[in-house]
Amino acid sequence: MLVYEFMSNGSLEHFIELGAERLNWDKRAKVALGIAKGLQYLHEDCNPPVIHCDIKPPNILLDDKFVAKISDFGVAKLLGADQTHTSILVRVGTKGYMAPEMTSSEQITSKVDVYSFGVVLLEIIFCRVGIAQQAMKDLWADKMNQVVERFKEQLLEDMGDVEDEANIQSMQKFVEVAIACLQVDPCVRPTMRDVAYFLARAIPTPEPTDAVPIPAPTDTIPISEPTDAVLTPQPIDNTTFSPDQKPMLYQYLRS
Repeated sequence: MLVYEFMSNGSLEHFIELGAERLNWDKRAKVALGIAKGLQYLHEDCNPPVIHCDIKPPNILLDDKFVAKISDFGVAKLLGADQTHTSILVRVGTKGYMAPEMTSSEQITSKVDVYSFGVVLLEIIFCRVGIAQQAMKDLWADKMNQVVERFKEQLLEDMGDVEDEANIQSMQKFVEVAIACLQVDPCVRPTMRDVAYFLARAIPTPEPTDAVPIPAPTDTIPISEPTDAVLTPQPIDNTTFSPDQKPMLYQYLRS
């Protein structure tokens, strides 16, 4: 028996299906970045590394603060030490979210999850299931930039009246990342580390709040009584990258 923590907002599927309540862009962007970081952990930080093989909205659970958790590892594959490929004897995954090599090759890499994430990311951006199907067809015949521009135009048509300019610009950057993930050749898809880096950069920075008033100077400096309190370390921003980790996705995306 498997026991999961209670996820009060259910699965991501409930928020992108037809007629569902649309989350605001801040929440959708947070969910997308959370999924990307989760996959980055599975691919690079987990021991042994894990290829999920079935990333789709029903397998993304959301807690009360819309923190995303990846679930359902029933068809996942484990990689051995220094192993980048693994074999699949039977087809796994879900139609519409599977990378092309899942049906044409017996060897897969973590890039199959990158492809599936690209599908999910487009659905998060547009709040529409199946939105990526046309992109998949177009990428077989057209150049990536042409597909990106078409989706950006559609984004303006769908969201231009309900989102402000900063959010639209952020969504357009997310579209660029999604289309990069959907490349037919797995070798040119970005890693999930690259994806998480660029999504974090594309999220709008909140406007600064009113300045905190500075107290008037006094003649004496108050001295507080010593305490036994223990300072709690502040969390480290996981999106910080050192110079030697400069994402390869720079070759796809404009700054």
